[in-house]
Amino acid sequence: MSTLRVNTLDGATGGGLITVASGAAMYAPGSTVQTLFARSGPTKQTISSATPTAVTGLSVTITPKAASSIIYIQCQISTNAAWVASFGVFRDGAKTVSTSGFNNQNEDGMQFTIHDGSDVTSRLWCFPLMHYETAGSTTARTYQVYATTAWQGSTRNLTINDRDSSDMASFSYMTVMEIAQ
Repeated sequence: MSTLRVNTLDGATGGGLITVASGAAMYAPGSTVQTLFARSGPTKQTISSATPTAVTGLSVTITPKAASSIIYIQCQISTNAAWVASFGVFRDGAKTVSTSGFNNQNEDGMQFTIHDGSDVTSRLWCFPLMHYETAGSTTARTYQVYATTAWQGSTRNLTINDRDSSDMASFSYMTVMEIAQ
């Protein structure tokens, strides 16, 4: 291995463009290495479970280029979110965070809980969901959004990509980015 040390690197042509040989990679810290997308909808999904249930279509498989990278996940979920609903990003079917030990009534591993306080299912909301973590390896992994809808043992109907009246078909989105460190 050799080291090249320079004070300034400037592309001679193309307005400062520096070309890296095919097959080689050069990522500045903070730069986006790759971006993947998923979209769910307009078909609606109904979830009635206290156990985390995968949201259909909000799933991305990524193979990080570097173990030191940050994996950043951003989602937008269209839902009726009646009474209490919880959402989380899972990696390969396992939770990525823990709320164990707290007095939460929602399922452990969910990033956020919505408490509407009513059983009105005719509204349609759009909620953001974000998560980030260090890649840790260059092994492929699948990130997917999961949801629950329960409070003190009682479940409700959580509708994804519509409201219960089936007259406001919508989409939900997921973006997964690898960011160089």
